[in-house]
Amino acid sequence: RWKFSHGVGSMDMLKPDLEAAKETLNNMFYFGIKEEYETSLCMYVYQSTGQFPEACECGFEGKQLRTTEVSHSIPPHSVDDLNAKQIEQIDALTEVDVQLYDYATDLFWKRVAFAEA
Repeated sequence: RWKFSHGVGSMDMLKPDLEAAKETLNNMFYFGIKEEYETSLCMYVYQSTGQFPEACECGFEGKQLRTTEVSHSIPPHSVDDLNAKQIEQIDALTEVDVQLYDYATDLFWKRVAFAEA
């Protein structure tokens, strides 16, 4: 049993509804995947306009899409800095997140394949 400040007394109370999250994702006009940022930008343009910008074509050598990365002044860190108990707690808190991420990634690539067809 864990103690939290917002009246949550057990991990079960923190577990999101995976099926509801999947349904929400399925109904979203657009979502992107951070690790596929450039492809996500291309999909945003496609879903907004019905066509991919020239910069999204395979082998395009002209001006690329402008991308940025913001670190929010967070210093470099590693999972190696965590102890086993911390990793166990993180895994418990993010169990549904991992499942939803896997689902979202699969759905994202299906949408890309559909757009490219």
